[in-house]
Amino acid sequence: MKNKLITTFSPVLLSFVMSGAMAQLPELDSPSCLLCSSTTAAFYGASQLALLAYQSGLCVSAQLGFNGFDTHQTHDDDHFEFLEKLTDLVAFIFDTAEAGGFADKIVLTMASDFGRTPYYNAGGGKDHWPIGSALIIQQGASWGNRVVGATDEGHNALNINPATLQVDSGSNGIRLEPKHLQQAMRVLSGLEQSSVAQLFPLNAEDIDFFNPSMQT
Repeated sequence: MKNKLITTFSPVLLSFVMSGAMAQLPELDSPSCLLCSSTTAAFYGASQLALLAYQSGLCVSAQLGFNGFDTHQTHDDDHFEFLEKLTDLVAFIFDTAEAGGFADKIVLTMASDFGRTPYYNAGGGKDHWPIGSALIIQQGASWGNRVVGATDEGHNALNINPATLQVDSGSNGIRLEPKHLQQAMRVLSGLEQSSVAQLFPLNAEDIDFFNPSMQT
């Protein structure tokens, strides 16, 4: 049995990369939530600030942290509440970018440094688990609605063949690591041969995450 997604997170990082010139686009509203006392409102304000910075030509990428997923107690009550909040934030990012006319230029990645156990502890929570997952979203992308990578019924990672993306327990199979995703994002952004990329080599096998004709 293969499980193709682990749907529980630790603190989530949202990274989005934007491309293209942004001259003469409608101005977005000012980020009024930056100083709000509500933590959730601050996430919205930070997202809006990043989009405003891009629209102003000040940045092409941003990384935001979104916490609340460290559910060692009462996992189901807390985790699903924050998943809903995270989904709303992602919708806000794309809706705001749509209002500015550049939603199609955003690639958004959601990932965490680890996942949660596939079982509950004595307090109804889930502890740290070394296997995680990532979501990549781009408006209208031909490579969407696919899964790369797999776990077994115990949420242990299965090796995949980097050429076919199929589960491969033989000598050609490799275990997906964050470096593979980061390498793929460099390729997608056209940065894999940049001087900065050369300063920070990932030493990762090339995996065609964005080939719409292949998935695990």
